[in-house]
Amino acid sequence: MKKYINVGFMAIFTLMTFVLSFSSCSSEDDDIMSEYPPEEKPEVPHYDNLSYMPGANVQLINKAEYCKSIIADGKELIVTGNESGELIVPELKDPKVYITFKEGITNFSDAFYACLALKSIPENLFANCPKVNTFFQTFAGCSSLESIPEQLFAHNPNVTDFQGTFKSCSALTSIPENLFASNPKVTIFHGTFSYCSALKSLPANLFANNSAVTDFFQTFAGC
Repeated sequence: MKKYINVGFMAIFTLMTFVLSFSSCSSEDDDIMSEYPPEEKPEVPHYDNLSYMPGANVQLINKAEYCKSIIADGKELIVTGNESGELIVPELKDPKVYITFKEGITNFSDAFYACLALKSIPENLFANCPKVNTFFQTFAGCSSLESIPEQLFAHNPNVTDFQGTFKSCSALTSIPENLFASNPKVTIFHGTFSYCSALKSLPANLFANNSAVTDFFQTFAGC
């Protein structure tokens, strides 16, 4: 009987020793792991959206070759990177569209020309394009565009040409006073707001920082 008791005691002692040893190892492992930073999740890029009127055959942009990414209704529309010209979706359900441009662009001529469903644009739309020097007719014919963010061109100090940039934006009712405050190199405002027939007033200091301008021909013609 004594023999069995001794064997049982030894088994219990061995089990307790194993448990204590395992607990100690686990604690050490936790200490080692705590030395490493928690797993970092990849940062999801943030895009401010443009707003369009939902519907059929909506033109999102007139010059797809400028674009690095266009996301509409949850789908990436720039697939090969070689897309060019008009990009029209057969049906747009979500008014929010996310567009980012390729780095190094210097010319945004006709980018959104005649995008009739475009209603609003974010202020950082051109923030990653500091080398751009012309916005020739960029939003011309965007007849549903209702407003312009004041900081739209704040990151484009090298622009010299705003010819026809907002021509025929017939739903535009106002212009922010500091829209061109960061563009001291501009020489051309030819027809910039021509035929913006809904404009109600003009800010007094709209061109206060644009002393290099040589062309104000028909800037507000037809307004």
